[in-house]
Amino acid sequence: MGNLALHILQNKVGRPAKYTPQSILQKFIDFAQWLEDNPYYQEKGYSYMGEVTKENFKKPHIATFGGFCLFAGLTYETLSQYQKDSHFSEIIKLIKNAITEQKFSLAAAELVNANIIARDLGLADNINQNNTGTITQEVIVMTEDERQIINKLREKFDSEETPEASPNTNT
Repeated sequence: MGNLALHILQNKVGRPAKYTPQSILQKFIDFAQWLEDNPYYQEKGYSYMGEVTKENFKKPHIATFGGFCLFAGLTYETLSQYQKDSHFSEIIKLIKNAITEQKFSLAAAELVNANIIARDLGLADNINQNNTGTITQEVIVMTEDERQIINKLREKFDSEETPEASPNTNT
């Protein structure tokens, strides 16, 4: 029984991998080129002096990990399994970093909707609103002496704010 286990450990079980680390990197390079060669086009219309003109504007095709999986003919799960293999892990990290960089750069250059990209990258602002519906009011209790001091200060400031009649020397 020990020899069978050793044989299984030495020889991989299951079908061979569809890609090597080098071929998956090449597939990503092909994917990036395909994205560049196949932009979206957005038609925009405008008018000048009563003449309506329509033009097509290029919009970049945004790289996504799911899009790369489809392009490579792999499922997300299969690529995740590849990433567990030390031979593939650095290549797949590099691919994920390149995708993140492209999204961030396009959003920073305002070529794509920055809000959507920020949410996708986990950069959106987190607002934590905890509204219980209760209002808390702080009550300060003063002694009689403190109250008298405050009243004297109020009287002093009130009297300073009231303009007194003074003779006008500029008449």
